[in-house]
Amino acid sequence: MGTEVTRDGVRQAFVGVIGDSKPLAPVVEFGRVEFEVVGEEPLVLSEEDLSFIIADLEVVGGGLRAFSPIRLEKNEVQPTYRFELAQNVPNPFNPSTTIAYSLASNADVALAIFDVTGARVKTLVSGRENTGVHRVAWDGTNDRGARVSSGVYFYRLIAGSFKSTKKMVLLR
Repeated sequence: MGTEVTRDGVRQAFVGVIGDSKPLAPVVEFGRVEFEVVGEEPLVLSEEDLSFIIADLEVVGGGLRAFSPIRLEKNEVQPTYRFELAQNVPNPFNPSTTIAYSLASNADVALAIFDVTGARVKTLVSGRENTGVHRVAWDGTNDRGARVSSGVYFYRLIAGSFKSTKKMVLLR
């Protein structure tokens, strides 16, 4: 990250010099940008997936204020997905939880909840889904809308030939 004084004390910031790219003006370092991976997102990113925001900045009270023109330069390379079923969040849960999964290609998808005996409790997804990341909430009810009891449950994703099952705990 660097800045260039352009006019009247205004600074232009840039982020992400990649490869042999060099800024056109001298660089004055004023900070650092860090990224943190949060959750269990089933998404694979590469350098080509990064976006850059370019803006004029002004120092205001020890901080920076962006003002126009602001433009977004985004690489148009699409992220790469894989077939994956993530652990539900939160787990254990009460009263609801979220299940995330990703699809490497369009597929017929079935996502269902089962009890410890293997009996289907609830169908969450049944149908064709597009490539990408999907999230579904389960509110701890069965297909008839009745609340299920505390205990261990399993959720199974079938997407084309991909199959995966995970365990979760409902605490009432």
